[in-house]
Amino acid sequence: MKKKRMNKNEIVMIEKRSIDEFREAGLLLLTNQFLHIFGWALVVEVDDDGNVTKFYPAHCKFRGFDSDSTSRAYKKITKHLEQRLPELLKDIET
Repeated sequence: MKKKRMNKNEIVMIEKRSIDEFREAGLLLLTNQFLHIFGWALVVEVDDDGNVTKFYPAHCKFRGFDSDSTSRAYKKITKHLEQRLPELLKDIET
């Protein structure tokens, strides 16, 4: 399959980001809170140095997170939103 080349006037609709950025933003926990309803979770395995070695969906028996983990994730999400708000607003104006 041939990749489509974008001209300079086209809007990029998808920008690849790292799983590390997703985790640091608190979005992994938030996403997993929702997925736990259905018995699913996104699993991130890391090595001793903190490098992601595997990332995959899995069946789980968990149904939620402890309040400390949730509070930390919500703080991360709030900080992420604060930092990204100009970019997010620009995204919806195009």
